[in-house]
Amino acid sequence: MTTCRIQEELLYLVLQFLKEENRPNVLHRLEAESQIFFNLEYVGLLASKGDWEAAEAYVSAFIKPEDGAKSRNIFFLIIKQKYLEALYQGDDEKAVGILDNELKPFEASHKREFKEIRAMRKFRGDQLSSRFGDIESVRTKKMEELVKLISDVPELQRKLMFPNIQDSRLQTVINQSLHRQNSGCRNPSSSPVFRSLSLDQACEQHGGITATSSFPLHPSMGLIPNADASPPVAPATVPLQLSGSSWMTSQYPVNHFTFPSAPSSAARLLNAENQIATSGVSKKQKQAENLSLLDQLPLTVVMSVSHDSAVSSMDFHPAELGLLLVGTASGGVMIWDLISRKMLMQREFRIWDVETSSMSMQAAMADSCTPSVNRVKWSSDGSHFGVAYSKFIVHIYTCRGREDSIEDFLEIEAHPGSVNDVAFANQSDQHPWVITCGDDKTVKVWESFTGGLKYCFQGHEAPVYAVCSQRLDDDHQVLFSTDARGTVRVWLYEDPPSARTFVAPHYVVAKITFSADGGRMFLGGTSQNGVSCIVELDESDGSMKHAYEGLAMPSVGFVQYDVAKGGYLAAVDEHMVKFWGVDDGSLLKMTDAGGELPTSPCMGLDKEGTFMAVTTSGNGIKILANAAGKRILHTMAKRALDASRAAAAVQLRGPNVMQSSKQNMSSGQARRKGKTPLL
Repeated sequence: MTTCRIQEELLYLVLQFLKEENRPNVLHRLEAESQIFFNLEYVGLLASKGDWEAAEAYVSAFIKPEDGAKSRNIFFLIIKQKYLEALYQGDDEKAVGILDNELKPFEASHKREFKEIRAMRKFRGDQLSSRFGDIESVRTKKMEELVKLISDVPELQRKLMFPNIQDSRLQTVINQSLHRQNSGCRNPSSSPVFRSLSLDQACEQHGGITATSSFPLHPSMGLIPNADASPPVAPATVPLQLSGSSWMTSQYPVNHFTFPSAPSSAARLLNAENQIATSGVSKKQKQAENLSLLDQLPLTVVMSVSHDSAVSSMDFHPAELGLLLVGTASGGVMIWDLISRKMLMQREFRIWDVETSSMSMQAAMADSCTPSVNRVKWSSDGSHFGVAYSKFIVHIYTCRGREDSIEDFLEIEAHPGSVNDVAFANQSDQHPWVITCGDDKTVKVWESFTGGLKYCFQGHEAPVYAVCSQRLDDDHQVLFSTDARGTVRVWLYEDPPSARTFVAPHYVVAKITFSADGGRMFLGGTSQNGVSCIVELDESDGSMKHAYEGLAMPSVGFVQYDVAKGGYLAAVDEHMVKFWGVDDGSLLKMTDAGGELPTSPCMGLDKEGTFMAVTTSGNGIKILANAAGKRILHTMAKRALDASRAAAAVQLRGPNVMQSSKQNMSSGQARRKGKTPLL
């Protein structure tokens, strides 16, 4: 376990200890200062008591009004309630101060509400009670609104759940360590006396001489209640088998693994020194491999495109080179043809069939906020693509390639709330299945031909963020799903469902992907304190094979990455594009793509690794290409130019050419009709 990981878990143990010891003031100060856990119950308690100043201070430790519309709504509600309660209490001076100093910055974003608030100044306590109700009822209502608003903020969702920790776990760990130290003494005491945690346990030796014992605590140890207790037995680990036959049982245990944190500068320097110290042969071999990979990396910016809204998701066509599917935060979907540098398709969000939609979905769509695109995804053969929206809906389109028309195919009301991902499971003799997941903690599989629900997988205890279907052999497919608590579930397509679970505690596993040949498995996640990591797991036993070093710590948002068929992995992080060889965890190359990249860009990488798309700060996309991609674009541009010149020449010479053709035809006919002279 890494140092950073230990520090994070220690903070959780201290928070648990402070709660159990009833030290609320210190507890909530540490929550706010560490920012690893947002105590929604505490904020609700403050709101119900009318302590809006304390509620505002606590929330301010985690988010700011300028972080986005959802954050602004939270602060506006709190400050508005402070103002309202000052009016209830008849404190005009305080109310005017809140209105002029604290609510004024919200006037532009909440014009109608601000106008209503200003008009409230003429009301007094009895008038307010007759209009809004008694102050306790108003507080209860506002507390419920506040809790809902906070729960909808993506930056806070991962921090709202305290990990499932055994009661008094900090005391248990200390007891384990002390008793383990005692058992490491030559003559362990049956009734050891522990004088201080500041020093190792003193061992009683013959003749009254004492010595210290520093016995390491094994991470798999359970509770040792006393010195005479039998040592614990480490839990057996069951390999994560991904062969078809190993999935035919219905119950699987939970495996736990730990993501490493991003290495420090000192660790990177030590790694570099270790590489220098390698043998000459291996060093030359490594250099040759790295040079070969460097030639395959898309490092050159070859074009840029812009949009009216921020790009939220991108995916390259699996078969047609240079077709890029794009989704935006305003609900738009488009397809770019990088070869011709043209947009082939653009659609704005709309509900295809309002009459058959549920009342809850119609109510959610009634507000002024258009659903944003959470994910766009091609099917593995490129015949379909799916669009998952932030409200209820998934749209499926058909598209066979550049020459084929794009048609609306299927609208699915998939999940109440946000639909976080969409994927496909191809069937050999029918339309692909559509796979979705959402904030309702479920994973669903749909028959795309009919739109009927085939499977509904339940078992996650947090919003499900990503899904991925993988074929093991001709007869077996499995479905991977990941959630906000770091749980990865592996499902069989069967009813009742059976699943294998493994966990990366306190991490949100935002993406799981496989190499082009399906033989290598990669996971990317971000911890609650912003530590991101990308790892490769051994598909035979679930152990970690590689951890890819060089990601920022802390990072902003989820780490985005992809794996190319050419043998490299790419991620976007801290205004940079970063590359690794899949067989080497060390950073291979970085580029800022000419600048203008945001802190945590959105990215897309085609399977061959020829083209890469990365978003810019100004709602744009930069397209990067490797040497092969540049040659393709140059060749196609030359062909287009030659065709354009030929067409222009024909157009300019059109009438003369037609007249010449008629004259030639007449003379030819004349010659055929007359006699040919003898020579």
